[in-house]
This record gives sequence, C-alpha cells and structure tokens, in this order.
Amino acid sequence: MSLSSSDTPQISGVMVVFGADGDLTKRKLLPSLYNLAAGRYLSEGFVVVGLARTAMTTEEFRQKLGREIREYATTTVDAGVWEWLQQRLYYVTGDFNDPQSYQRLQDMLKQVGSIHHTCGNNLYYLATAPSFFGLIIRHLSMQGLTAQAPGTWQRVIIEKPFGHDLESAKSLNRELRQYLEENQIYRIDHYLGKETVQNILVFRFGNGIGWRQIEVQRTPSGACDLVLHGEAARAAGDCVAAVSLSHEANFATAVVVIQGANNT
Repeated sequence: MSLSSSDTPQISGVMVVFGADGDLTKRKLLPSLYNLAAGRYLSEGFVVVGLARTAMTTEEFRQKLGREIREYATTTVDAGVWEWLQQRLYYVTGDFNDPQSYQRLQDMLKQVGSIHHTCGNNLYYLATAPSFFGLIIRHLSMQGLTAQAPGTWQRVIIEKPFGHDLESAKSLNRELRQYLEENQIYRIDHYLGKETVQNILVFRFGNGIGWRQIEVQRTPSGACDLVLHGEAARAAGDCVAAVSLSHEANFATAVVVIQGANNT
C-alpha cells in the first residue's frame, strides 16, 4: 500500500525521537504523524526511530503506539493508514548519557536507510527534559550523526522550553552552535492558547504595520503556514515560521517553529 501523493514533495528521511516513550510522543507527535500519513504528506522513504530508556523491541514499540494512537488520535484510525505508518516505526533502547546508545542508533539508521531508502537524511526531535538538550547534541556530534555529507541534511528540533530566561536561552544557543550550524536548528514553543489562535486574524487586521503583510494559509491536514510579504518579510530576514494547530476537545495548541532566529 502506498500513501504518498504525487502532489506532495517526496522528501525521504528518518525522524529520530528522543524520549519516544513519553507523554509528548503519544499525545502530540503520534497523532500528528498519523494525520500526515492519512493526508498523504509522507513519502515512502519516511521512517520514525524512537529512542528512550524503556527496554523494548521494535515490535513492542509498534504495539505500544498502536494502542496509544487509538486513544489519542484526533480522527477515526484507518487500519490501512496505520499499517503503512507502523511498518516505518523502529526503536532503540538507550540512555541519553551512554555513548553506546548513539552507536546503536547509528547502526539502526544504517539499517532503516537500506530498507526504506532514506537518503542519509535525519531529523532529531528532542522530546525530552531540557537538561538533556546539550547532552544529546554533544553525543550526536561525537558520533558523527550531525555531520552533513554532500546531498544530505541533518536537523535538530528542540522542544520547549528553550531556556527558562534570556540568559539561559543564550547559553543553550551557544552550546548548540558548538556542534550545529544555525540552519540545522529548529526551536519550538507552544504556549499560545485557544483564544489567541482563534483571534490571530483579528490581530492581523488590527495592526497595520506588520500583520497586514502576513498571510495565514491552512492546509487540509490542519496545519497553518504564515507567509510574510513586503516589509514583514524583509524584517524577518531568513526566519521561516510555521504554525500547527492541534485541537483536543475545547482546547487548541499552536506550535510555532522558527528557523534562523537571531542568537544575540
């Protein structure tokens, strides 16, 4: 069964989720990945590798997520879609502070790369406590997993909170930049609540300086893109923003991803 769409850019790669047995993964990441698969936004070369301390095999990991998707999915789970996604789920048991864990991860990336043709592209998603951010990036770099060979890309997503104040955020930035280029780093925060999201267009038309030059585009999957025009685009420089909305009962969470943020 193929779920890829000819209308969607076919980007192959592995999404490595650190903290894959945690609450964020089952409540947010897993339903979002399922929705992307159902909307035919994922390529045949897309794979998810989970890494966490809980001892599990890949098959046990798939069974666990199979139970959780039925509890946390935002829509009815289609058996065919889930089977397609499930066959792209893998798991590595490891401690974030153990160098051998990163060796096992590297071996797994080679294995899934040969099976699914992921083209050497990897996205490392840190769904962990903030105290592990620098540690994980350091180990990834020491293992050579952040090096970008010609024709490949390596990216890191840092979940919130990105520091607890300005100074700690700057300190984390400096630590990350020891091992990563700026265009490899994505920073996420999602403190915007339901009313803010619902009123985003009110803010846009109420602010003639900047918001009139921002276009909000919603995709069929429920994601939103912010498209900047004119002075707003020039002021943003190389910043790229995207917003994803996740609705649960009467609450909505906005996830804002910013690439190219100023480190100073």
